[in-house]
Amino acid sequence: MVGVYSAVVLWMVTGLVAPAFADAPNCPWQWLVGTWQIQEDYGFKSRVVWKKLAVGQGATDIWEDDEGSKFTELMSWDANKKQIVSTGFGTNNGYWIIRFTEVTGSKLAGTMTYRTPQGTTSEGEYVLKICTQ
Repeated sequence: MVGVYSAVVLWMVTGLVAPAFADAPNCPWQWLVGTWQIQEDYGFKSRVVWKKLAVGQGATDIWEDDEGSKFTELMSWDANKKQIVSTGFGTNNGYWIIRFTEVTGSKLAGTMTYRTPQGTTSEGEYVLKICTQ
């Protein structure tokens, strides 16, 4: 069964900001390289460590949430569709895929399919915003 949700995520960021994509002038999002502290509007917290890809155009990271689940994410700019695509895989077959169709310098918004490590699958709107730098 697939649930429906809407979430707003506030990214508490620390570290250096740098363009992660080769066509950065066409992608307004500036990626943080380093450690991010994430807090979702319903209280869920995570720690994320971002790295630019050594080869290719995008970024990878490791998520660890306050419940002990871990995810590896690959995120990149789809220049043809003018959107950011994110795919993450983690603990107990948890996963997500997000297509961010609204991309600005301080906000990403789009649709997400997410399967929790407990096996619950949800689909809906997902928004990321930088709240402090």
